[in-house]
Amino acid sequence: VFALLILLVAVALGYVLSTSLTRTVRQIGQAVEAIGQGQLETTAPTDLGPPELRRLAEAINATAARLIRLLELERTFVENASHQLRTPLAALQLHVENLQGGLEGPDVASFEPVRREVARLARLVSSLLEMARIEAAPAVVSTVDLAGVARERVDYWQPFADELGIVLAYEGPESLTVRAVDGVCEQVVDNLLSNAFDASPSGGPVRVTVSSNGTGAHLHVVDAGVGLSEDERHAALGRFWRGTPETEGTGLGLAIVDQLVRLSGGTVALLEAKTGGVDASVTFDLA
Repeated sequence: VFALLILLVAVALGYVLSTSLTRTVRQIGQAVEAIGQGQLETTAPTDLGPPELRRLAEAINATAARLIRLLELERTFVENASHQLRTPLAALQLHVENLQGGLEGPDVASFEPVRREVARLARLVSSLLEMARIEAAPAVVSTVDLAGVARERVDYWQPFADELGIVLAYEGPESLTVRAVDGVCEQVVDNLLSNAFDASPSGGPVRVTVSSNGTGAHLHVVDAGVGLSEDERHAALGRFWRGTPETEGTGLGLAIVDQLVRLSGGTVALLEAKTGGVDASVTFDLA
């Protein structure tokens, strides 16, 4: 009987210890998963479990803190460098345009690549400053009428579409509210429409649609361009991606869209459109 009692006590203690260890390991695992998803402020519990698990949790927290510090240093460097470059680039752009204005004949055409590259560098600096501003700003999510924003931005872009011979149309409800950071929806629609206009040939359609499936709100901006391969669609959301070296732009437009949408708790995907172009798909949480 005494031996049986000892066995029962041992089993009970083993169960309690294993349950405690499992709970601690689970909490540490959840913290690591959150950190891996970019939630670097998440901390693993350092007051639970045996010393080995506590030291592991402390190491995880220290690594996350170092990552936060490195990202802050990177953001500060980009912001400072961009500020320092903006004024001389603006002056250089003005000088280049003045020089080009004084040229004649073939010299004008030969000078055009220089002017375009200086203009691209100026846009790049502005985009870097925009990304630094987004990363530094607090993410205050509020209720936004996504459908209303999309309709308003389509109306704004309509004259540009007419000038380029692009058939721009909106499809969707009059109103559909989502959870997003204030101003994000406007910037997202503008950036996606700018990309769609660049990709679409004259006479081609660009369609903006807003819909809901009950669990989320979906914004689609579809162009009729030549499209991208699956690898290109995946890479295009990264910073500084350009289809070819000759492609106009900074390679930051879609990266800014992705950053803005993630700041609002949403997702972005580039899909293959039925028209052969790109379907830029954005999902927000319903309000």
